[in-house]
Amino acid sequence: SKLPISGAITSPLLYLTGKTKKPIISLHYEAGNILAKEGKKVVQVVTDPHVRPQYLDIMPSKNLKFCVFDQKTKEDFLKIAKELDKDVKSEQVVVTGPPVDPRIIDARRIKDEWDGQRPLRIGITTGGLGTNKAEINKLLDKLSEAILAKKLPEIQFILYAGTHEDFREMYFEFAKKTNLEVSNIENGSAKLRVIYSESLVDANELLIEYLFPFADCIITKPSGDMAYEGAASGASLLFLKPWGEWEENIRERFINLGVGRNFVVKDPIGELAKLFDVGKSGKSWFEDSQEKALNLPRLFLDGPKKIIEAAGKF
Repeated sequence: SKLPISGAITSPLLYLTGKTKKPIISLHYEAGNILAKEGKKVVQVVTDPHVRPQYLDIMPSKNLKFCVFDQKTKEDFLKIAKELDKDVKSEQVVVTGPPVDPRIIDARRIKDEWDGQRPLRIGITTGGLGTNKAEINKLLDKLSEAILAKKLPEIQFILYAGTHEDFREMYFEFAKKTNLEVSNIENGSAKLRVIYSESLVDANELLIEYLFPFADCIITKPSGDMAYEGAASGASLLFLKPWGEWEENIRERFINLGVGRNFVVKDPIGELAKLFDVGKSGKSWFEDSQEKALNLPRLFLDGPKKIIEAAGKF
């Protein structure tokens, strides 16, 4: 409730880390900059393939090392530093890949790859701020019509509302329209489940436990966590409209990998029908893209290990 946020977090942050001697891994530039200015060694994780100028606010500083998404992000980082006349040594910027929770990576090991012999498992998600609601609502309306008219192959849904009551209500309205019962979250054979909690931490724990091991494909805006975590779990990605340049960069990365593609919400039924069709490869897009997700380069899977290694060498 207090802005700017640095004023609210500085005192408790310094109290928390007062006796810390080892390098601190920071997932937000605000926290990282505060700690580095206080003389702490900080490994600052640039979580998206997008370099915000704030990462460079206190440079030059020997107290900061940066972990970045990929080689292109490192090149962008050094280029922006030069443009801002900030002295950053190349060795201060380490390519580690994104910080994916290892439990999500574990999900790919138990994933039952879709081969057309069972219902396709689709997750639909919102981000922490609940953006894309109108777009998701339109999508659900179109899906309702198709499900009732039996225009699509059988699909199982898991719908993530986070902490947003309005999303939860929208998902329950979708269930009512389609005559799909909202089942217990633990029921893996259910046609429809909804993830919601008043606590964001609890909602995200449910996401890790139930959505990532389940989904063959995730419909989401290309927000950093849902894109790189969804792909790391072994799911293909259908992208809603991005929200800012950083999400455009994320979308580009995963489209180029063959894991994701833009999703046409104006005609979702035609789009989905097309993705079920078997192409020249003998596989549908759903099969081909999930196979690519299950064979992601190690860069997208080893982020936590590489980040900790970078901290250990600082």
